[in-house]
Amino acid sequence: MGRINGVNSDYGRIKGVISPMPSPMPAPVSPAPTPPPQWKTLELKLFICPENIPNRLEADTSVCEGLNTSCPAHGAGHALVQLHENDGLRLVTDNNNCLQLDQSGNINMTPATTGKVVMTGNVEIRNGVLNILDAGGNPFLSVANGAFNLNINGLSMNIDASGNLTITPPPSGKVTINGDLNVNNLHATGTINGKTI
Repeated sequence: MGRINGVNSDYGRIKGVISPMPSPMPAPVSPAPTPPPQWKTLELKLFICPENIPNRLEADTSVCEGLNTSCPAHGAGHALVQLHENDGLRLVTDNNNCLQLDQSGNINMTPATTGKVVMTGNVEIRNGVLNILDAGGNPFLSVANGAFNLNINGLSMNIDASGNLTITPPPSGKVTINGDLNVNNLHATGTINGKTI
């Protein structure tokens, strides 16, 4: 097909010929086969291959599937649109830079290892929760229902829906304020310089 390419699950290469895939429901037989025949997972791929490598319908080996990482030529400039029965919609460019709308209702952005997600302009989240997770999958920033929580290096900072601010440093940590501190209606509990108040 040249540099603009495409394949789908309803067609395959059978004995060197592009053919519709056989129906999984043959004429009734007795006894019925176990397990019953299944369609191949439904999929459509549209992609570009700047290296002009054949797709899997055009050749049996050394084929391109729309990704530079799996193309035999490994050249730059591939781009893939994939519709998949299980994976949903994927847009993929070089080095597996991917945007996916999956079948579970998630939108996944996965930049390439050396890439990043860049948003230019306004970002608005409505009726939702914003969680930013660390490398271990633990939330260190959460904004939800009018509350703000920050947890990093043992420090916890919370602003609740009523506007109350709580700062809790780690056991060996401290809170330092540089500049003026104006306090109205001070109520203190705990210790100051080792003295209980």
